[in-house]
Amino acid sequence: MSATRSTAPGDDAARPEPPETPEPTTLRVRRRALRLTQAELAERLAVSANTVARWERGEVPINEPAARLLRRGQMSETMAELYEREFPTPVGKKLAALTRKSEEVARRIDELNEKIQSEPLDSKRFRGLVRKFLSAANEHMRAVNQIEHELDRLGAAALR
Repeated sequence: MSATRSTAPGDDAARPEPPETPEPTTLRVRRRALRLTQAELAERLAVSANTVARWERGEVPINEPAARLLRRGQMSETMAELYEREFPTPVGKKLAALTRKSEEVARRIDELNEKIQSEPLDSKRFRGLVRKFLSAANEHMRAVNQIEHELDRLGAAALR
């Protein structure tokens, strides 16, 4: 693959191509070389283990912040640390805080899910755990939506 590409057919102006996102098999090999489970990598990238599995199967594309960490081989760095380093601004700090909150809620969701699976379906405790699970899932989605909103704002500011 060439290092530059034309901006339009026949156009002499060239710009650098964006760095490549790791292929699914490359991601699996890198993860295994670091002796990480899908769940451990997911925690570092602030995504679910299911998302990592889907990336490795090639079902969905890897999101850009995660791809950036993977390209740099910085799998020991968390998304919150990436935001703090890449955006040393109040927005970066806010993104890091929201990401940490999202990670904390995701862990709580995983714990609740494990408890739910061990309960009989007709028990009162099961229904209570499901309510807590749904509440945590809503809290997680709010945090993710706030992160996306801040990233959109950051992108819009960069275009000005």
